[in-house]
Amino acid sequence: MTTEQFNIRLPRELLDDVDLICKLLKVAKSDWIKLKLAETVRAEKNKLLSELADLQKKGVIAKTDFQKLVGK
Repeated sequence: MTTEQFNIRLPRELLDDVDLICKLLKVAKSDWIKLKLAETVRAEKNKLLSELADLQKKGVIAKTDFQKLVGK
């Protein structure tokens, strides 16, 4: 898997919470953030794909439009 680095600014209070969580779990901050981001993205993607599939089944969007949206 290739990776790409990017920077993000977060409120200090949020970072303090992340620091506390990572200290209690004894995990690296970057590892915990990557895990939680991956979980959130995966859940959101699955939800959206499911909603799109439902719309396609109901005939609200065409199968070809569905395929274009999801890249298939």
